[in-house]
Amino acid sequence: MTLNLSIIVITIIITTAQYTITMATSTSSLKPGEMSEILQNEIDHIIYLPKGYETETKTPAILFLHGAGGVNGGFDNIRGQSLTKMILNKIVPGGDDFPFIVITPRADKRNWPNHFDKLDALLARLITELNIDTDKFYLAGQSMGGNGAWEYGAKNLNMFAALVPVCGYVARKDPKTGERVAEIAEVLKNKPIYVFHAANDSVVSVEHSDGMVESLKKAGNTNVLYTRYDDAPGFPAGGGKGHASYELAFKEEKLYKWLLEQSLSGNKSDL
Repeated sequence: MTLNLSIIVITIIITTAQYTITMATSTSSLKPGEMSEILQNEIDHIIYLPKGYETETKTPAILFLHGAGGVNGGFDNIRGQSLTKMILNKIVPGGDDFPFIVITPRADKRNWPNHFDKLDALLARLITELNIDTDKFYLAGQSMGGNGAWEYGAKNLNMFAALVPVCGYVARKDPKTGERVAEIAEVLKNKPIYVFHAANDSVVSVEHSDGMVESLKKAGNTNVLYTRYDDAPGFPAGGGKGHASYELAFKEEKLYKWLLEQSLSGNKSDL
């Protein structure tokens, strides 16, 4: 009996020690040009550092918010599509020379606003640890993450230089005239925004992006761009016709060129 208890106690101590080390060294093991393993701190996340990254040099960065598939599918789903897959397969514009740090957290519930406090804590740490260029920090998201981009961008006007909502939404039940649509448009009227959606999206109607772009322009936003694809693919496993406009958007070289032209210091009315 005593022997069994000793084994149990030793196992607990070893497991706890390993967990502490993982938490404490979350960014020390990162390698330039590679995607990290899953890091477990304020919120589970993975990080890509560009080739040639040096901590002494400020580097532009993208916070990328995944869609609903990442909630149940986890990082296998997140790594298997969109921006993350393009970076891993080096088919993102620039390939090996893609110049951005990319931070990809994982939501464990189908609602990004429920995770905003954790994102706040994560970014407060990583901005310093990774020496992110705070003048060139961008927010992108797809589908559920597109909703996260609209809402988190509005909540943090003085953090992100530009937003990239892809096949996203604000008011799910009222895509064009919902009260929240007008509120978000007013808050973001001076923020550079590049919107992407497909006309044949069967999961999130293109009316959501149509309505937000229209409302932003009415509010006076003169730096909103909108790529409205006629056709986009569906999910790799089938279904979701037209929803995967993110597979087109994040391959657009013009997107990244435009992003690097945007700076937080250029959002003069927000500061």
